[in-house]
Amino acid sequence: MYGAKVRLRYAGFVSFLSMLFSVLTGLAFTTIVTRKLTPTDFGLWQVISVTIAYFAVITNIVGYWTPRFIARGENVAKSSLVYNTAAGVAATLAYILVSYGISSSLELNLFYFILFAPQVFLCYISMALEGVNKGYAPQHVGYSFMIFEVVKVVVAYILVAVTKQSLAGAIISVMLAQLSRVVYLLAVSRQIIGEGKLLKEHLIRFTKLAWIPLYCNLAGYINTLDVYMVVYFAKTTLPVALFRVAFTLSSIISYSASFSSALYPRILAHKSSKDIEETLKLTLMFAIPMSLGLITLANPLLCIFGVKYLQARQVLVALVPALLAASFSRVFETVILGAEEVDLNKKAGFKEYLKSNLFILPTAQYLVYGAYLAVLAALLATGPADIAL
Repeated sequence: MYGAKVRLRYAGFVSFLSMLFSVLTGLAFTTIVTRKLTPTDFGLWQVISVTIAYFAVITNIVGYWTPRFIARGENVAKSSLVYNTAAGVAATLAYILVSYGISSSLELNLFYFILFAPQVFLCYISMALEGVNKGYAPQHVGYSFMIFEVVKVVVAYILVAVTKQSLAGAIISVMLAQLSRVVYLLAVSRQIIGEGKLLKEHLIRFTKLAWIPLYCNLAGYINTLDVYMVVYFAKTTLPVALFRVAFTLSSIISYSASFSSALYPRILAHKSSKDIEETLKLTLMFAIPMSLGLITLANPLLCIFGVKYLQARQVLVALVPALLAASFSRVFETVILGAEEVDLNKKAGFKEYLKSNLFILPTAQYLVYGAYLAVLAALLATGPADIAL
């Protein structure tokens, strides 16, 4: 089984370091873009990015199932790539058609929508290759992410800051970064792709089981409804701004759970309590110091965003234990999903999957998100928005 060959510590550390690295490169890229783009162009870019995100939703079908199959020894690499190539072409064409309607109805420049169209296709190819590598060599995903970040910042600096290409430069920098990531992942996975076979059985199975990853994705969208609720009751976006700044800082704690990316294929291949213990130790080793550091340095860190955000200190302190718990929760979720074996039975039907942890776990998340939104709505309806936050 491919998953049994994954080096837990090595792959975990690469994933963890790539996430920390993205904090620095993300800040650099955001600084370059926001300083050189007009507010109107920056807003247009956000509209285009959101539009692309909707067309990239089904990329997770292959991204969800490919690691599970490959880690257990079933080489679906070639089928995964072909499946997402076809889906990527269809999604790109659909995006272009929808862009005409959005740009005309909102009176936005169609040129930038079309310029960013290749990004849709690249997302599909990238997700397929990422899924392949997650199943047998997850460290390559971390390396590809670092390549993406470096290329994005360097190209953005040249095109946006130096040659003044503005929005077009920002768009091209992201696409070239994504292309670089695809080239790297394709290079490191060429052997396993070459060994794989394109089978109709794989393509049918991906389509038949597509509802599970799509069901999981929907939970994430529901969890973002709190933003609209706060703005509706508070009649201002200030509470959202304070929360987002605090969340941006506290989310760094969740990077400690990156070690679970290496645990997942190993659990899929063979269940070992030692692997789970090792992952928990590594997560604990970084999560606790990061949590204490955020609380101790809360004021200086908030000042990075501006003195006006110092009032978000209480929110940050409250979020730290929540993100700490979420980090360990992610490890346990990885164990639960990795230990589930319903998909080993190729004849398993809809009812079997409904009874499996692949369905029960996201359903539990729906219940948690629903309870959270209900409590938030009650607090907002009876008191000021800052109490709810």
